[in-house]
Amino acid sequence: MAPLVLFSTVITHLFGGSAGREGTAVQIGGSIAHFLGNQMRLSRENARILLMTGIAGGFGAVFGTPVAGAIFALEVLVIGKIKYEALLPCLMAAVLSDIVCSAWGIHHTRYQIGFTGRPMAGMQSIHFNSVLLLKAIAAGIAFGLAARLFTTLSHTIKDYANQLIKPKWLIPATGGLLIIGLAFLTGPDYLSLGVSNPDPGAVSILSCFNEGGAGYFSWFWKILFTAITLGMGFKGGEVTPLFL
Repeated sequence: MAPLVLFSTVITHLFGGSAGREGTAVQIGGSIAHFLGNQMRLSRENARILLMTGIAGGFGAVFGTPVAGAIFALEVLVIGKIKYEALLPCLMAAVLSDIVCSAWGIHHTRYQIGFTGRPMAGMQSIHFNSVLLLKAIAAGIAFGLAARLFTTLSHTIKDYANQLIKPKWLIPATGGLLIIGLAFLTGPDYLSLGVSNPDPGAVSILSCFNEGGAGYFSWFWKILFTAITLGMGFKGGEVTPLFL
C-alpha cells in the first residue's frame, strides 16, 4: 500500500488535483507499521498500538506537529475513545519523525499572524480581547459547518459517481474533466495543494494571511475542487485543502 498511495498522490498533485498530503503520510506510516506487526507476530492489542505509532509518525512528520500527530493517532482509530497505553509510544514516534525530517533539512511552512490589538477600556488586567474571542467562536462555528459541507459533498459525489458511471476507470476520467472545466471557470488558484503559489496575487493559504488574499467564495471553490478530486477517486489527504 505504501508505494501505491505515495505514487498516486504525487500523480494527483502533479496534474492539479486538489488534495492534501497528510492522508498519504498517515497511510504510509500505518501500512508499514501494520506490515512490521505481522512480521513480528504481535498480539492484536500490541499490533494496534504499533499501527497507531505509525500513524502518529506520519502525521507528525508531514506537518512538523508531533503533539498534534500523537493526539490524532490516539483518536483516529476509535472516535471518542483514547487508548492511554498508546500515548507514550505515539508521542515518541511523532517526535522522532519530526526530528528525522529536520535532520534531513526539510522545513515546514510557517504562518505569521500580525496582531496589533489593544486591551479594551477598563480591562487592561485581562490579557485578551473579548471581541476577538467572540469572533473566534463565530469563526469556529463557520469552520465546522464548512467541514460538514465538505464531507457531505464528497460522499454524495462518490455515491452518485458509482451509481451513474459503471466503468470504474471512467470515474476519475470524468472527475479530471470536471476539475479542468472548473479551472477554466475560476482560474488555476484552487488546483493542487494550495499552500503557496508562484503568483503572489493568487489565492493560497499564505496569501490568505494578507488583506485581499482571498475572495468571498474562495473557501467554497476549494471545497468543491477537493470534494470532486477525492470523491471521484483521486488519492491524497483532506486537511491541507480544508485549511485554505
